[in-house]
Amino acid sequence: PITPNKVQAEMSGLRYSLDIIKSVTNTLSALPTFLQNANNPSDEYLRELAYTSPNIVTYLFNYAETYVENFNIYEAEERYTEAQDALKNNPLPVTGNDLIAMGMKPSPEFKNLLAKFKSIYIKNPKTPKDDYLKLAGR
Repeated sequence: PITPNKVQAEMSGLRYSLDIIKSVTNTLSALPTFLQNANNPSDEYLRELAYTSPNIVTYLFNYAETYVENFNIYEAEERYTEAQDALKNNPLPVTGNDLIAMGMKPSPEFKNLLAKFKSIYIKNPKTPKDDYLKLAGR
């Protein structure tokens, strides 16, 4: 099977730029999950794409338009734009800088807390800042 690592090695040997290699390998990594969700993506999944993979969504949608039966690219793009807007209109209220300002030091616990914040945010971008701070024990 073609894996992102094999593609990366091949593209590196052909002297593609790191940006192009990263786009291709990120797309290949995201493709299996995307294909499972292509015809009925949840709002949460679309927010996850908007948060973590905005640079490759066009590639995923174009692939699905070509190879996924009953994929409606217009509906997908509209729903994706709504997901992007939800994140843009409600930015994550707590960042690592906020945690540092509260006296926390970067550590595995710090990293885990930021991952929890991201998960909560993706589920509901309108979660109030106080809910995040409670998780941080502040």
